Amino acid sequence: MIRCALKSIGQMSEGQWERAFPDEESCIYWLVAGRWPDQKRCPRCSSDLVFPASLYEYRWRCFGCAPDLGHAFDYRSGTIFEDSPHPLRLWFKALHRELTGRSERPDACEQAMRSSLREAMRELEFRSMVAKPGPVPPRKWEQQEAEGIDNAEQPSCPDAALSADLLR
Repeated sequence: MIRCALKSIGQMSEGQWERAFPDEESCIYWLVAGRWPDQKRCPRCSSDLVFPASLYEYRWRCFGCAPDLGHAFDYRSGTIFEDSPHPLRLWFKALHRELTGRSERPDACEQAMRSSLREAMRELEFRSMVAKPGPVPPRKWEQQEAEGIDNAEQPSCPDAALSADLLR
């Protein structure tokens, strides 16, 4: 198994991708190293009270969210790969083709994977936009309060005017 430095899948050429991910084990290593570069954390509660499960290399138990028996999770938990029966290498191949724009007549399975990947990328982009909103311009009434203008008689929005008319 070749363990290479982490590099974005979209930045790899076809040959680099084949060398970086020759088997399932290298794909798992890349995913684990990318998700948890410093320390394993539970995907459910983000706790660091995580310990390896006894028999499985890429399976852990979290005692932060389930103190008595521990919540079991693996490298796929909390990802779009979680409930998929397909190997991680096949998912990575679809991701590589999606990010690089290469497509050699994908079969139905790869088309479904690429569709799931596009949906996940859109959701991730949406989450990042929501998580980091741009500066919000001040509202008209906030500006007027800052300038000392009293608008108690005039409502600042059309719905307030409608409500005032209905109450009369």
